[in-house]
Amino acid sequence: MQGEDILQSDPDTKHVSAGLAAMELVVVQDLFLVETANYAHVFLPGATFLEKDGTFTNAERRIQRVRRVMSPKNGYADWEITQLIANAMGLGWNYTHPGEVMDEVARLTPRFAGVSYSKLEKDGSVQWPCNDASPDGMPIMHVNASHAARVSSSSPNMCRPTRRQDRAFLCCSPPAAYSRNTM
Repeated sequence: MQGEDILQSDPDTKHVSAGLAAMELVVVQDLFLVETANYAHVFLPGATFLEKDGTFTNAERRIQRVRRVMSPKNGYADWEITQLIANAMGLGWNYTHPGEVMDEVARLTPRFAGVSYSKLEKDGSVQWPCNDASPDGMPIMHVNASHAARVSSSSPNMCRPTRRQDRAFLCCSPPAAYSRNTM
């Protein structure tokens, strides 16, 4: 797990701790020894937001370009640590830049097919899906009333009416409304 303290963010901690305890191997990469790290067989250092160069995708589906302001104090970017592990396992990864990672994700993920590192350099960000059908991304995905009704009736405590013209409801579980991740 990278930058996700599931033992703190999941509401059913008994279920999560039982699952983690049953795992043959748990690897955690984070800035701190978070609660989930208590179950880790391997703990790897993570980079702060100031040390990250690459892309970030948020809960709004926005893929954005981020730039580091300082080199990682642990000596490696998160993607470089992942690559070192992959190569130790014999996978032969040879990325030299985070843009190569993003471009491969776009090649392998249909909803990201129109995203490229150079597009993000130029535009700053884009919301997926970004592909032939939506070359500039798609800020709003679900606009028909039947979908909004289905979502609102299935999660009545997580939805509230909004005054926005472009949507009837704002639906978000409380932990997802703000960042709950640790990296």
